[in-house]
Amino acid sequence: WAVHYFFEQHLWRGSVVPKTLAWSVTAAMLSFVVCKALGPAMEETPRQILRSDMKGTWSMYSFIMGTLIVFRLNQGYARYWECATCLTQMRAKWFNAVSNAFAFCSKSEDKQQDVIKFQQAMVRLVSWLYYAALHQLEEKRLVSQILDTDGMDPRRLQYLDECADQVEVLLQWTQKLVILNQE
Repeated sequence: WAVHYFFEQHLWRGSVVPKTLAWSVTAAMLSFVVCKALGPAMEETPRQILRSDMKGTWSMYSFIMGTLIVFRLNQGYARYWECATCLTQMRAKWFNAVSNAFAFCSKSEDKQQDVIKFQQAMVRLVSWLYYAALHQLEEKRLVSQILDTDGMDPRRLQYLDECADQVEVLLQWTQKLVILNQE
């Protein structure tokens, strides 16, 4: 039961614990066999041998663990800032794309209602696109706010709630919106 609970319930998914246990148990068994095979090397008491061996072992262990912890922390820190930079670049590029789409909108008075409708739909879709992209990245499902869904077809919203990859669907809808309003 315990083996099934710990190793088959995906509690260790992404963890280094199973690999670490395999290596450490193997190393412990190997050192036990070597110690038993060689026996005591000197005529000193076992306590003196253990005390002198433990000083060197402890300092080497502390050095190696300190180095590994610093290395892992630096790797995690670098990954965090790479992700934060990519998210900022994504937001900036999408903002630039929406700004460019607005810049090329018609200035004629007879199309102003259509232009306003297009701009509102475009902002809503890109807002939802950014939300869906962030939603894919997070492990915990946090509640975030998006702009309202006024003017959107309820059937499309239902489809979007049920689809597996909202980002691709929203990107296609945004491209279709731009193509349909190219007048």
